[in-house]
Amino acid sequence: MATLNFDFRPPSTRPRTVGIALLLAGLMALGASLFNMQRANEIHATRTQQVAALELAQQKRTPNRVRVNRTRSSVDIAELARARVRSSLDYSWQPAFAALEATHTPKIALVSLEASQAKQQLRLVAEARRLADAVEYANQLSHQSGVKLTSLLQHQVQEKDPQHPVRFTLLMEIRP
Repeated sequence: MATLNFDFRPPSTRPRTVGIALLLAGLMALGASLFNMQRANEIHATRTQQVAALELAQQKRTPNRVRVNRTRSSVDIAELARARVRSSLDYSWQPAFAALEATHTPKIALVSLEASQAKQQLRLVAEARRLADAVEYANQLSHQSGVKLTSLLQHQVQEKDPQHPVRFTLLMEIRP
């Protein structure tokens, strides 16, 4: 049996108006994009020239100062570095460590220790089971012979931990 192919509406050979409108909109968008890209390239070239001119003007103004300061300041920097190393080697942290050792308790876990030689301070971050334990630890530290002052800076209950410990920060000033 032969197949029958019925064509009730013959295909149109001319383009539809919607297709032409979409083609025109696409061409306009392409033109606008090319125009914007050309303007951006021009602006970029202008800014690059301005930056180059500013760098050249700055190089003309400052080379003499830089040469003078480099020779003088390199000696000063080396001397300062040596002085810092000498002072840090001469500084004794033993009174602070003795105070920490004397107040050691299983209720407190030391998390971190930060020392500042210039300020003669230690910053302790520790954890305790209760806030009362942290306050008691701070009081014990402040009564040690090498400690000038102990301050409880902050505390926070660790909610994520099932035991809910208190993390606290102490600032301990050392006697010279």
